[in-house]
Amino acid sequence: MDSRTVLVVLAAALSLVCAALVVLTATARYSRVHHTRRVERLSGPQRRNILIVASGEDDDDSAVRTLRSLSGPVWEATRLVVIGMLVKVRGAPAQALVDVVAAHGELSKARRQLHSRRPTVRARAVDLLGLARVEDAVEDLIPLTRDRSPEVRQAAVNSLGEIGSPSAAGAVLNAVLGPGSDPAVPSWLAAEALLSMGPGAEEVIRAGLSHSDDRVLGVALTVASHSVMPTTVPILRDRFARENDPRLRAEVATALGRVGGAQDVPLLVEATQAEYPQELRLACAAALGELGRPDGLARMAELCADQDLRVAQLSADHLLEAGPAGIRLLETAAREHSGLAPAAAALAVARLREGLPADGPRSSVATAQPVTATAVPVTGVGP
Repeated sequence: MDSRTVLVVLAAALSLVCAALVVLTATARYSRVHHTRRVERLSGPQRRNILIVASGEDDDDSAVRTLRSLSGPVWEATRLVVIGMLVKVRGAPAQALVDVVAAHGELSKARRQLHSRRPTVRARAVDLLGLARVEDAVEDLIPLTRDRSPEVRQAAVNSLGEIGSPSAAGAVLNAVLGPGSDPAVPSWLAAEALLSMGPGAEEVIRAGLSHSDDRVLGVALTVASHSVMPTTVPILRDRFARENDPRLRAEVATALGRVGGAQDVPLLVEATQAEYPQELRLACAAALGELGRPDGLARMAELCADQDLRVAQLSADHLLEAGPAGIRLLETAAREHSGLAPAAAALAVARLREGLPADGPRSSVATAQPVTATAVPVTGVGP
């Protein structure tokens, strides 16, 4: 067979392959469209009942009874709509939908699927148990925070947060470390789940604040600084005093600014001195502004004259946000330092916002809404 014949045969074969791909693509598209239309046709009549239950208007339970009585293809087409609605509702309507799902055996099926070999099946099962807030499934979900599949691990952490049982707090916090070299669960997801567990997670957060791994510490700091956990504050103070890493120390300072008190002001004031790294000084200045204590505000007025313009500007901005007391300190700083730029700029912005002339009455400035003249990023808990 000469080369010309070979080329003709290859061209014909290629044409057949292309034609086969076109047919397969068209068939797959037709199947998807047909399946979608069939699901819509079967579930469509039940959407009204689902909405009645989800809106809490099923006073005589007739819609729930109808949904519970569905079977075969009709329920299979309707189940995804019911499960999807669980994402959007809370309270009694959500529990009514959960009862419908449970009546069809979906929760029992989901618990069996936790052991499936297919990660997508495990993840969907985990999601459903979390949406349904199945409290007695917590012990089954905890091991899945170390699952070999990242998708399943993230679903497990999210579902444990939905259920909100503090007994899972340790597993959720440790999930940010990841199994071996595999990708870890995102810090924000673990923090969100832990926050939903409330004060019951306090002991785990206390331990996290002393952890050597930055990821665990970061999550613990986020949760401690956005929760009512009184016993974590002394640990934050101790960590701030002994931490050598300026970045981590800055993160602890940010947390102290949110949940600390008067006794934290001297620690924060000390760390605003010129010999400390800028990142730490910025965080401590912002924390003093958050605390709003008179001695802290006085230090911020001094910082308005700092040689580091970012520190000076941040201090001026926070004094402006502190209200009348802070504005009086700004005015004094501007007078004593011959129109000190950061202080004068913050006051000028406040006057502009109030529509006053540049030399307008100072008493009106005290009523100005908080303004940030220059956004200065302050270190926070990273991902």
